[in-house]
Amino acid sequence: MTAPIQSIMFDTAARYFLEVARTGSITLAAEQLHVASSAISRQISKLEDTVGCALFERRARGMVLSSAGERLAAYVRSSALEGERVLEELRDPARQAQRQIKIASTDGFACGFLSEVMLSFRQQHPECSLSLWVGSPESVSGQVSRGDVDVGLKFSLAPERGVRVEHQQNSPVMAVMSAQHALARHKRLSLKQITQHTLGLPVQGSTLRQLLDMKFQAEGLRLNSSYSGNLATLLPLTLQGETLLFTSVISVSVLLTSGQLVAVPIPELDFQQRSVQVLTHDSEAPAPLQQAFVKHLVAAVVDHG
Repeated sequence: MTAPIQSIMFDTAARYFLEVARTGSITLAAEQLHVASSAISRQISKLEDTVGCALFERRARGMVLSSAGERLAAYVRSSALEGERVLEELRDPARQAQRQIKIASTDGFACGFLSEVMLSFRQQHPECSLSLWVGSPESVSGQVSRGDVDVGLKFSLAPERGVRVEHQQNSPVMAVMSAQHALARHKRLSLKQITQHTLGLPVQGSTLRQLLDMKFQAEGLRLNSSYSGNLATLLPLTLQGETLLFTSVISVSVLLTSGQLVAVPIPELDFQQRSVQVLTHDSEAPAPLQQAFVKHLVAAVVDHG
């Protein structure tokens, strides 16, 4: 009983057969494959016995494929190519994972800063793909500690557990407004001056809102918000001159650089306990591409912070 044709797709006999078909000579095939000619002759004979017919015509000038040999050679070559394609698909998820960088951040970094960082990094590493997840400070830390993302970026009021702090720096809170705002030309502002204007405040529960509430209460001032929401909600209102908002320079660095917004210091809001943190998993060393992104991100935080 002859063996199934699939069994010869990638075995020694098939390799020898294709090399003899390519060179037209057992001797030349033996030289290319670094084996004895007798070994190739035995494998060709074995293959012909398996398929039940002659695969070559023996001529004075060498070996020429028979019609059956032509068909078998085409089939084996096609099968080999298909096998390589399947193997490549099997390898691809692992390779794709190595090229992918997953980021988690709080809202303040997602409205321009991280977009610029991701763009500039991918210009240097076009093979990578980047994804950004945005959530609360606690959820960012959770994403990093569980290994769901490669790097986290957040504002924090305390040291983190279960994650590695790759970089930490203070990030002063300023009054940010459009260049046409009535307070835009001031060198510095007081809390009392600010309360006379329409304010856009962070959502309840955010680190910045907690600090603002405590500071205004300590100063005996009422913090009235005409608008509250995340930065993506407040920025359009601020650009239109409708609101003044409290934020760190890094969160709006792109708009400050373009001159669309102005940041004015508020000496009373010296929140030393609030810092920017770049986080990675505590026990797993990042892959080389992820390490390169962390380095790139830290440099951007230093430049814009």
